[in-house]
Amino acid sequence: MVFEYKMGLGLIAPLGAMFIVGPSGALVISWCSELFGTWQKKIFLDKFAWQMSRLATILTLGLFLTFVILGAGSYFLDLPFSGLKKQAQDFFLVAGALLTLSAILLVFYWSLWQKLKKNKGIHLLLGVLAVCCLKIFLVVLIFAGYFQAAPEAVAQQIFIAGFPLPPLTSLIYPLGLQTLILSVTAGASLALLYLLLRRNLDDFGRDYYRYVVILAIKWLVVSLFLSFLPCVRVYFLLGEKILVSSLYLPGGVIVASFVLIVILSTVLIKSKQPLRLKGVMVCCFLLVWLLFAARLVSYFELANVSLGKEYFRTFVQKGWL
Repeated sequence: MVFEYKMGLGLIAPLGAMFIVGPSGALVISWCSELFGTWQKKIFLDKFAWQMSRLATILTLGLFLTFVILGAGSYFLDLPFSGLKKQAQDFFLVAGALLTLSAILLVFYWSLWQKLKKNKGIHLLLGVLAVCCLKIFLVVLIFAGYFQAAPEAVAQQIFIAGFPLPPLTSLIYPLGLQTLILSVTAGASLALLYLLLRRNLDDFGRDYYRYVVILAIKWLVVSLFLSFLPCVRVYFLLGEKILVSSLYLPGGVIVASFVLIVILSTVLIKSKQPLRLKGVMVCCFLLVWLLFAARLVSYFELANVSLGKEYFRTFVQKGWL
């Protein structure tokens, strides 16, 4: 059976992916900012960390609510979850438990910010536990998607603690690592929108917002650059098979989006009041959205190349080339 990845889904799915991986990225930014803010005694970093913790909490609670609604719907209305493969169901249940724990830890991490101001060690420990839970949640979710989408012919597995895992030569490992890196990209792009929305509510001054906008854009660009590194492993796994025409368009979009983001980031960094460049900040978010769309297309095309058969038919194959 061939899965049809249509144009409409190709625009909605990457946005959904950004909101799924974004909370862990925002939390990584928050925790690192708190750590360095405590170490360097920089008040701007601490305030930015607090803002990012609130963003991560809001996104995680929204994701948790979505899981609850889907889980309740599958139980009472016999929705798609009941049609998942057994292995995928097991991973989704573990993912749900991890997301619940992450939401609880994040609520405490954000709400106890002021009360634990003099006990930064305890607060940082609480934050790193939340980071670990969210990252493991993403890993489990990636494996759930793998076992749901993978054809029965790809049933060679290794087992850890009773759970089946893909073979070590599988593309899921470099692409999964790339997804974890891109979670920071998604978190940073969402941070840009969040800073715009909270500018008048969290009035910390013009100097503060210039500092944190530049900080968020640096997180975005650096994480995007690092996301290209797993491509080296993909090339070694596939060799010359990777040079197929169906990968040219998504690959070109990814590179072009990255170049444009770097250009717009340079404009923001050089600006004395970057918050006035609202259109540029929104464009950075839209370009990340476009890049995620191209990444998802490339993942389906890479899966076809790896399996040697068309299991996924993407919209770029229908006259786009």
